[in-house]
Amino acid sequence: MRIQIVMSLVGKLLYIFGAFLLIPFIYSIIFAVTATISGLAGFLLVTNGHQSKSFSLRDGFLVVASTWLSTILLGSIPFMISGILINPVDALFEASSGLTATGATVIYDVDQAPKTFILWRGLMHWIGGMGIIVLILSFLRNLGADAAHFFNAEASVPKPGVVLPRIQSMASKLWSLYVVFTIICFIMLWLGGIDPFNALNYAFSIIATGGLTPTTAGTFIYSDNIYICVVFILFMIIAGGNFAVYYNVIHKGFSALISDFETRMYWLVLALGILITFIALCIQSEATHIGKLFQDAAFVFYSNR
Repeated sequence: MRIQIVMSLVGKLLYIFGAFLLIPFIYSIIFAVTATISGLAGFLLVTNGHQSKSFSLRDGFLVVASTWLSTILLGSIPFMISGILINPVDALFEASSGLTATGATVIYDVDQAPKTFILWRGLMHWIGGMGIIVLILSFLRNLGADAAHFFNAEASVPKPGVVLPRIQSMASKLWSLYVVFTIICFIMLWLGGIDPFNALNYAFSIIATGGLTPTTAGTFIYSDNIYICVVFILFMIIAGGNFAVYYNVIHKGFSALISDFETRMYWLVLALGILITFIALCIQSEATHIGKLFQDAAFVFYSNR
């Protein structure tokens, strides 16, 4: 394990993370301060580090661990500086929840939080949804064949053995798909009547397969809107699948979905889950509209999966 090589790579990642911090800067200068901290930390690490195209698996594990710890720490700073979350532990929890796409929050009333922090929560969620290391591989070029060690150390995308021969190219394509799905989801939610800011943050949350929504009520405030429910469910299903398989669909057609065992099992589990939820609702509910009960079953199951 060579610490200077790890320092150089983590420093470059902090440059990228700092660039993301500039996005909420349109609302608050706090994020410019945090982006500067991230940039300076990255500069110090890169300056005192050493570039290399040769990495060991131990190097990969240290890069992954250092990256997660440093980005969580940086992600928590805006919450502490602003006073949104005074307790450092709470701020670290919120950042951890966002970057790991866990979806838990310690903000009691999200509706009262400033938009800039709602956007930052959504961005952290979205960045962590595909995986920090896949993000690194998408942006950093010329890492050499040993870049596969970073992928193995985190395994952000299922079945890494399938993509290792062209790991960096695949990482870029996976992120491209991720961005495209997010844009389509955002546009469809916007067309459904959700205001652009909330539509964007819902898209971040859905594609990241987490739960940090821009409202305290979450997705259930739209449970009576059939169009919005269908869009939510559709993109929840898509986002929960294997993006490497979606990449294969582009080249091989939809037969790649049918032939993939993991995808078939995923669909089977979802279908059984909806069926069980539907039966439970039929037993407990006095409603007679089967279509509405099925919609509610699918919406409830996917919203809480």
